[in-house]
Amino acid sequence: MGNLGHQAARLAASKICDNIVKGLCKDPETEVVKLIDMWQKFMGDEKIDLNYDSARKMICDKDCTLNKYMHRLINEIDPHVLKTIALNLGFEAFVYGTKTIRKNREKYGCNVPWLILMDPTSACNLHCTGCWAAEYGHKLNLTFDEMDKVVTQGKELGVYLYMFTGGEPLVRKADLVKLCEKHSDCAFLAFTNGTLVDEAFCADLKRIGNLYLAISLEGFSEVNDLRRGTGVFAKVMHAMDLLKENGLVFALFPVLFPHPPSTPAVIAIINTAAIIFLFISFPFLRRSLRITGLCISTNPVCEKFYFSHLFPPDFKFGKSRFERWNSSSCKLSFTM
Repeated sequence: MGNLGHQAARLAASKICDNIVKGLCKDPETEVVKLIDMWQKFMGDEKIDLNYDSARKMICDKDCTLNKYMHRLINEIDPHVLKTIALNLGFEAFVYGTKTIRKNREKYGCNVPWLILMDPTSACNLHCTGCWAAEYGHKLNLTFDEMDKVVTQGKELGVYLYMFTGGEPLVRKADLVKLCEKHSDCAFLAFTNGTLVDEAFCADLKRIGNLYLAISLEGFSEVNDLRRGTGVFAKVMHAMDLLKENGLVFALFPVLFPHPPSTPAVIAIINTAAIIFLFISFPFLRRSLRITGLCISTNPVCEKFYFSHLFPPDFKFGKSRFERWNSSSCKLSFTM
């Protein structure tokens, strides 16, 4: 797909998404199925690890957790942010990006990643005990132009999803917002300690619509603040309240959470903060695995809890990928 074809396709997808977002309140199941139909149409004969019919069935099944999760997104997320997710993650990364990446893999004879991770800075506003970031000091930075070049060149290869780690990425939040504004067709996720989230930043996130946060946490205040500093837990709770009030997508990333996932107190904090995506890792895992940013679990009880919480046993993304997830030590799970 050439540049003109790409632009025309995005414009068409944008108009479809506008109509879908407008109709979500009246008939969400029908409108979301239209979104799946759009993705399938744009993908054409391109094979991917997703069973469209299974996805449609789950969306329309009011007893399915995915259906309830969909309603929660519709009710809690700002409409502009929802549309941007559909366009940037759905059309650009999922559809156009997949096709372009596969072509470039053949063209250049090498792997082209589906996402790029970069550290805007090594600086951090906290001094957490044992954190490796502190060993690098506070003077290592990517300039805005350097980050811009990474994204510009990445898009030429078909990469439309980018992640920020650090250091604390939000030390550079002005540059991150500027980068997201310039590359409004991409999706960005920043792993953050959450303490630099304020009203002004939430307003920026709501306006640009394509930057999402994954907030790290050790546990409740007595555990978290022992390592991260007094008052950090309360600041994180406040940050999540602000994100929720503004209808923004965010995640909780408990890197060392000592409580079982079904503990009532854990469920309460999830429901209270209205976390949209929850990434879970467990304290008995090696640090080298945890820092991948994926949900990692070698505990079959925990795996069953998170996978069954959203996806029924017979759901297939594409059998190969689901089985790879289910047999691997690296897991990515979504929960309510």
